[in-house]
Amino acid sequence: MSTVIRFLALIGLILIATSFTSTAQSVSQPYPTGNGFSLDNLELPISEIYPGGPARNGITSLNDPKFEPASCAEDFVSAQDYVIGISYNGVTRAYPVKIMGYHEVVNDQIGEEKILVTYSPLTGSTLVFSAPQENNVQTFGVSGLVYNNNSLLYDQATESLWSQFTGMAISGSEAGQRMKQIPTTYTTWAQWKELHPATEVLSTDTGFKHTYDQSPYLAYGNNSKTMFPVSFKNRILPTKSQVVGVEVNGRFKAYPFALLPNGKDRVTDDNFNGQQIRIEFNADTRTAVVTDGIGNVLPSVTSYWFAWYGFHPETEVYGFLPERSPLAMLEIR
Repeated sequence: MSTVIRFLALIGLILIATSFTSTAQSVSQPYPTGNGFSLDNLELPISEIYPGGPARNGITSLNDPKFEPASCAEDFVSAQDYVIGISYNGVTRAYPVKIMGYHEVVNDQIGEEKILVTYSPLTGSTLVFSAPQENNVQTFGVSGLVYNNNSLLYDQATESLWSQFTGMAISGSEAGQRMKQIPTTYTTWAQWKELHPATEVLSTDTGFKHTYDQSPYLAYGNNSKTMFPVSFKNRILPTKSQVVGVEVNGRFKAYPFALLPNGKDRVTDDNFNGQQIRIEFNADTRTAVVTDGIGNVLPSVTSYWFAWYGFHPETEVYGFLPERSPLAMLEIR
């Protein structure tokens, strides 16, 4: 009798697994739910979407952010703390990464425009987007799901899921839509304040009881392991080595920190797909500022190598000859 029960249980598990990993997209047969989301109209294989641990909104977004002047921020932001800096439409703000690590999303507003400030700790990526105007898709939260170890966000209006790394909706009614990326600077507080002494900085007065003393992901960043599988892998660079990546008219290129000259007097100039690119890299602070060569900050992503490659396996890599390109050394999933 026990053998029969075990056999029936095994059949049940197989049926559940089959239904969960099915890739047939159909309105009449929607995907199963994950963390309370109906994963229909998917742009990604469902087998590569994982529960990240927290439930929906288990990581709480900041929807009413408060800001302090730079002169009042010294008691909670140190010189070497990393910040996400934006200078946009006449407003300059800094969002300390040690605060972002506890919330991942800040729903902010500059003038009449809603913006979305994001940080995904498992991929080390910081991006800022202009929230879409259509369908009232303007306020976002953290779904608790991940793809390529990267946080999947969701908009509260339609509950579509959005990739933090690409700004594209990957499920729901907004699937396939992309948000406009706003240029940012990932740097230290000291560097940002020197460039923008009148900047505002995100306050620790968030309404939550976090201490924000340090990032809760320090141990993760200090080893080579990822928490979840990655769609594509390549070993031309160490898994968690840092790169700064750019997209120019549908082509992608990564600039490894390890190959960039250091200091203001030693910049990297490149012409990629018709776009002049200048990168000023500081090895001491591990930061790279990407401009168009005349000082205008360009959209870019600083992240771990595994994440950049996982999303862009067709990428070019600065400093590598074609025969050593990622495509020539692709590892199958």
